[in-house]
Amino acid sequence: MDEALETLRTILDEVSKIETTTKQAHEFRYKVFPAMEALRIPADKLEMLVDEKKWPIPTYGDLLFYV
Repeated sequence: MDEALETLRTILDEVSKIETTTKQAHEFRYKVFPAMEALRIPADKLEMLVDEKKWPIPTYGDLLFYV
């Protein structure tokens, strides 16, 4: 998970330096979204293992019904 998070941070840093919105949008579609999907895999697994009271971020259920 740490590796996937670091990869996402690096990509976001690179994309934030792009000046044109069209190029930024392209990079989000083809670099940021795949990096987010890669990070989601271990996060989803952890969410199923960690007690809900100790989970530090909103669960999908929280986002769906309470936000």
